[in-house]
Amino acid sequence: MMEDLDKEVPVFASWRGWYVLVIGVLLVLIGLFFWITKFFA
Repeated sequence: MMEDLDKEVPVFASWRGWYVLVIGVLLVLIGLFFWITKFFA
């Protein structure tokens, strides 16, 4: 089972791609919620 984890990272070429994607999505969500809060305040 542990051998399967070391083979390949799916979709992206490295784990760095996943980290960038997750941080990017979080920043977009934070910006969206901030805008919604200001718009409906």
